[in-house]
Amino acid sequence: MVRRYNVSRSCLRCHQRKVRCDKSNPCAACIRSNVPCRYPGLEKVKRRPPTVSLSEVASRLARLERAVSAIVGEDNAGTRISSTTAGSTGDRVASGQSARPVAHVSREGFLVTSGPSTRYINESFLSHVLDKEKELQSAIESQNAGDSSNSSTPLRAEGLFLNPRHTPSDVVDLYPSRWEAIQLWQIYLSNVDPVMRVLHIPSFQPKVFNAINAPDDVPPDLGALLFSIYFAAVTSLLSINDADFLGDKKHAALQKYQRGMEVSLYNSSFLDSPTIPSLQAMTIYVRCRRFHSSGRSNWALNGLTIYAAQSIGLHRDGSHFNLPILECELRRRLWWHIMTADKRGAEDHGLVGGFETVADTHLPLNIDDSDLDPQTQVLPPPKEKWTEMTMFLITTEASQVFARMHRPSTEQHRGKDGHKQSRKIVAEFDTSLHGRYLQHCDTNIPIQKATYLLGRILLAKSKALLYIQSLTGLSSEKYADHVNEETLSYTCEGLECGSQMLTDEILKSFRWLSSTFTQYHLLTYALWHLCVCPGAPGADRAWRAIGMAFELTERNSTWRDSDPHWAVLCRLRQKALSTRKSYRAANPPADPVDTEVDLQDAWQGDMIEDDTLLPWDIDSLAFFDWAALTPTA
Repeated sequence: MVRRYNVSRSCLRCHQRKVRCDKSNPCAACIRSNVPCRYPGLEKVKRRPPTVSLSEVASRLARLERAVSAIVGEDNAGTRISSTTAGSTGDRVASGQSARPVAHVSREGFLVTSGPSTRYINESFLSHVLDKEKELQSAIESQNAGDSSNSSTPLRAEGLFLNPRHTPSDVVDLYPSRWEAIQLWQIYLSNVDPVMRVLHIPSFQPKVFNAINAPDDVPPDLGALLFSIYFAAVTSLLSINDADFLGDKKHAALQKYQRGMEVSLYNSSFLDSPTIPSLQAMTIYVRCRRFHSSGRSNWALNGLTIYAAQSIGLHRDGSHFNLPILECELRRRLWWHIMTADKRGAEDHGLVGGFETVADTHLPLNIDDSDLDPQTQVLPPPKEKWTEMTMFLITTEASQVFARMHRPSTEQHRGKDGHKQSRKIVAEFDTSLHGRYLQHCDTNIPIQKATYLLGRILLAKSKALLYIQSLTGLSSEKYADHVNEETLSYTCEGLECGSQMLTDEILKSFRWLSSTFTQYHLLTYALWHLCVCPGAPGADRAWRAIGMAFELTERNSTWRDSDPHWAVLCRLRQKALSTRKSYRAANPPADPVDTEVDLQDAWQGDMIEDDTLLPWDIDSLAFFDWAALTPTA
């Protein structure tokens, strides 16, 4: 229907100016202004949407559901669940039975249920092993049931979320004396800062001494950072185990500084108003708390830190917001440290990937702290030599390499040549690592030697990973035919470098960190290799490397009480020893004096009764899911 307007309406100009129009043509107002006078023309009435009945809507939804079901059925044949099946599954869960995945274990993961809690594992190799080896599964279950024993530790994580009932004046009582504070700060600079580059020491040190001299005037977020520094310093002293000014008061000092940090974070409203100092405090605390506990609480606290970091935009590079150069660098250091720690923490519990988000934060520059100051206006160029940031950058770039290797491996499942891309990625990493970093390391200097060993460990892992990806799709009967001695050699090299980081006298100051990052995946592969091929030419070297790694890791047995990943490795070692015993019985060594005999005899008490072992059915050895390693040992 069309309506014709006449001059009973105001002209367009009068209507726009909100003045009275005499409705003549032209009107008097337009004549006085000497402008054209126009009136509204023809205009179509807006059409109403067609009326659709409820039955028609239902019919369309039914057709859409049938189309979606057909598409899903093509991709996942046999996986559709009817309402009857869903009901029966719900009944099983309600009755306490664990619903384990029947197929595609590598994609769905593995759920271990024991007692009131459960533990989810989605690392492909580990989940396949657990699915096929029942005694390894029981190791996870026993550790999961015993998690509550870890709650007796005096350094529990819950204090961060409880109302501390402390006033700011009470926090002053938790600070160390001025002399002790200075000593702890120097210890932090010597033992912690070289391997945890989250601070800019030249600009931060004056704040430290101001706070030491006037603790009443310290803001809560800066106070939390100071307490985390004291906590980290004492932690490093515990690993050295030498006489020092704290004597036997280290554990009491740890509890006091932990409490001071928790109260300070609470007073600073960390959860609602995080700041760079409070995030630095949490980052240092979570990393150092790992020395005291291997439980999932560390990973959960790091996740909390990630969300707090996102809330202040650390996942966006500071250059987008025209921030000062020094602030941009500090934000980059903090963000990448948190992210690499998250992925390495996930690895401890049989999980892969860690936290994923859209981020464009640049990597920090390969420069020394002396190259930056608050007045820096021009971004300094990265140095082509070893710097204080070199170890940090090796760790972070390795994290990115493993994430990139994950993507091509996923494409390989879809029929693309992902392995070719992974080879290119590892080759580029090898060239970059040696050309930009390792060749500049002077192994006579402790921190540079630690950097060099760490680079070799990460490179060995990437090369071993590259070969393991090539095994994807092989049946269990073909694994022994594709065993690669070069891969076992890479694995041994990584384990040997890790042991050297824990035994070299000049690296003693950094043991607090290296002792807490176990070579889970290198150990798992080495033991699997020895189970599949017990007579491998490199078996003796592998057993020596494995034996040293186990001995060094088990020095502090209480730390491993709640570590299910380590429990699985212990059972796996038992099976590998059992297989080796059977092999040596059938193929006695030509040389009666064999160093491996002594090693095997020393482990006889740990061996299991079952002397037979078949290769596991692991269709998808997705070692690429062991993403992102932080400074590990």
